[in-house]
Amino acid sequence: MTLDRTNIGMVYVATRRPQYVAEAFLSACSARDFAPDLQITLCTDLHELPFARSPAFTQVVPLATRRRFRSLWAEGQLDRINALQNSPYDYTLHLDTDTRILTPEFLSLFDKLDRIDIGMAVCQRDVSRCAQLTGRLMFNVGFILFRRSPGTLALLQGWQELTRKNFELGNLEDPPRTAVTVHIDDRELRRELLFMDQTSFVELLSPEVNRYGLEREVIDECWNFRGAGRGRVFEGPVKISHEPALRARLGEDIIQRAAEYQRGGRPALARAILQCLHDELVPAENAAGRAHVRALIDACPEG
Repeated sequence: MTLDRTNIGMVYVATRRPQYVAEAFLSACSARDFAPDLQITLCTDLHELPFARSPAFTQVVPLATRRRFRSLWAEGQLDRINALQNSPYDYTLHLDTDTRILTPEFLSLFDKLDRIDIGMAVCQRDVSRCAQLTGRLMFNVGFILFRRSPGTLALLQGWQELTRKNFELGNLEDPPRTAVTVHIDDRELRRELLFMDQTSFVELLSPEVNRYGLEREVIDECWNFRGAGRGRVFEGPVKISHEPALRARLGEDIIQRAAEYQRGGRPALARAILQCLHDELVPAENAAGRAHVRALIDACPEG
């Protein structure tokens, strides 16, 4: 397989909820701040949202997400795996939507793919429910750096098949014990784990498992920082934040990006983004928040 070293890019997957598309938009904008010419693809079933139509993305690939499992979140995980199998890039960086890139150094990650098939960061047990419940050392699938190699494509195919199998088991009234859930007595906890794609991934690739014989690298936590639990101190600078607190800033960050579009001569896009924030993301019971966004919309020129 001949790879094109210049064919590099990022892939985001955001389906089912406008919030996820908005998050992907903000994460892609943070990449654009440092790499304005980088190819960035969004895979989504909500491609008509103004966030998807923004210049944050080079291209948008429509996805037809399915609804067949008890967990809608589970459906989104299968969307992710399918999209990664069809990445348009030879060298791909995939990030979860709720991330922010904080340094131009992130472009150096692609250089690692000259010598490895895949790079991932370890789930820190103090902030990973899946790692806590399974007791396994595992990778966080919200950061996947990979090149299009036969081994990586086989891994993604195997991950898809095992994930779908787990989801089918999770649909059962009494989910059975599997190799990863054998120690879990509570059936609802087994169901919860079976609906996590990391539960299937850990059987195929982890710091301790390498079923497909890939050239891999354990990426430092600073590139996928999820926060630190009580009693643990993280001393290094954060280069890509994946902290849950980012979701609390969603509206504030969208407003900031809309203001940048308005100052840059794109008032129609700024207005559309603010309108979507108002209609889809600010809860109806948050009257003050909706009034604030409405005032910003009214102050934004229409064209």
